[in-house]
Amino acid sequence: MGFINISNINNTKILENRKLKDIDKVCSSYIDFRNPKYVEIDGIYYSSILVVNYSREMESLFLNKIISLDIDVQISMYYEKKNSYEVIKELTYNIGSTGATMKTSGENQQDIEIIGNTYNDARFIRKQLQVGEEDLFYLTIYIGTYADSIEELERNLQKIESIAIGNGMTTIRGTYRQEQCLFSTLPLLSNESEIKKMMARNVLTSGLISTYPFVSNELYDDNGVLVGVNSFDKSLIMLNRFDTSKYKNANMFVIGTSRFWKVIFY
Repeated sequence: MGFINISNINNTKILENRKLKDIDKVCSSYIDFRNPKYVEIDGIYYSSILVVNYSREMESLFLNKIISLDIDVQISMYYEKKNSYEVIKELTYNIGSTGATMKTSGENQQDIEIIGNTYNDARFIRKQLQVGEEDLFYLTIYIGTYADSIEELERNLQKIESIAIGNGMTTIRGTYRQEQCLFSTLPLLSNESEIKKMMARNVLTSGLISTYPFVSNELYDDNGVLVGVNSFDKSLIMLNRFDTSKYKNANMFVIGTSRFWKVIFY
């Protein structure tokens, strides 16, 4: 798909019905897919980043730093539950095959460590499925951003990539796949199979908690008093404890030494 211009369709509807319908108000006049690096929609530039790998141990809520950025970000996550019986059967076969390879392998030390990590991971996943009563999922994450100019879009992409790398994620840009990535970040339940094969990584039920995106990091009242700094995103905490429409009462106390203190509200 290249360039779609639907302004003529909208004009026809306006002439026929003498007024705008709801679909006309939200529908863009053109969508340009001709550039492999981004999509242009009514003068707005959109681009996507694909998360293709993670560190072996992800910290809790690792997407929060991206969500808290002061830029427009769209995150789309797909969870595909796998059949536990089939997974356990496949893992058992791989554990036996990898164990035999470790005993007979004459490769260098680095190769042996990689094989050992694979062997231990497979055993851990199998144990969690059998004993821990967990399920295995395939996780796919798309991160999209948009801006008013190409330069601003590039800055947004670099911010996302920098935070992703710092949080143990391996990412690639959706170059030549921007059309599929755009549809994947829209509420259309569209997860292209070709991209999914490249991106999908397995995760247990307990690991899904780390992808929970709905966390409020801001605590700010317009007429509040500066209490401190949010330890997560370094934003200022401004509170008006006497605003009874938001808080039950104005009680609080401060504890700690002169160099370290904590505020507790109740």
